[in-house]
Amino acid sequence: MKKAIFSFLVFGLFSLTSFTIPKFVNHEQIAFDYFISEILKRDFTDLQTIEFKGKTEESFSKLRNFKFCLKPEEKLQPLIEDATKVREINSKQIDYDQINNIIIIDFKDKSNSAKLYIYQAVRVADNFYVFLSIQQRKESLSNYVFELNSNGEILRSCKMK
Repeated sequence: MKKAIFSFLVFGLFSLTSFTIPKFVNHEQIAFDYFISEILKRDFTDLQTIEFKGKTEESFSKLRNFKFCLKPEEKLQPLIEDATKVREINSKQIDYDQINNIIIIDFKDKSNSAKLYIYQAVRVADNFYVFLSIQQRKESLSNYVFELNSNGEILRSCKMK
């Protein structure tokens, strides 16, 4: 009887630990929040208003002809280029209600305000890469890439040329 109870407890404990619910990580939201809180105030000090759709872009077309900036770039560049050739059908919503260091307004194609674009995360090996572009009036796109692990921790980021 003691063996049966002990076996039942061990089996029950083992069963409970093996049925963990996978955690959903929104890599795009994490990269967006990091960009707004860290990079925007560092690289765009004069920016007060920005236009944003509130969701990820449906394609990576604005990112063509970029120079990948994370090492080893000669290995990552072709992998990232292949992964970004796929057109995404479903956009992901990005929450920006809690942002208070800049005013975010609805996206208007023909306005002169700075525009922010965020792209769906691309998985390469064990990491995720999120691209973000910002275009100020009469300037070319400024592209950033964020490397995150599967838990959503930002490992590194850089500005692409």
